[in-house]
Amino acid sequence: MQICLLIIAGILCAIGVSECLDCFNCQNITDPQACTNTGQCSNNESCYLQTLHFGNEVRYNMGCQNNQLCSSDVVDPNVIIGRSIQTRQQYSCHECCSSNRCNAQLCAHSKRMRNVGTYR
Repeated sequence: MQICLLIIAGILCAIGVSECLDCFNCQNITDPQACTNTGQCSNNESCYLQTLHFGNEVRYNMGCQNNQLCSSDVVDPNVIIGRSIQTRQQYSCHECCSSNRCNAQLCAHSKRMRNVGTYR
């Protein structure tokens, strides 16, 4: 059923009936500036950037995410995930935006800005 909905959303985006965002889409990367992959979101999604800390190591997740998960009530950046102290990860930033490829500009307070141009 979900596959059918994704296909329908893709068709609607392709013919321009609905507005779909184009977001940078990379998972578990060490440098968000290195992300060149993009993906098209569904109608109920926004672009996001999430920063994860594993001890001294920082990883980034970028892509499309359900708008409900962009609420500050749903995603707590101070939540620690995992069971083992050695493998714990902690969110330090989770931000969403709603224009094409805007997730390259998120969490700017915790990393260098990426010069990708202006998107509206």
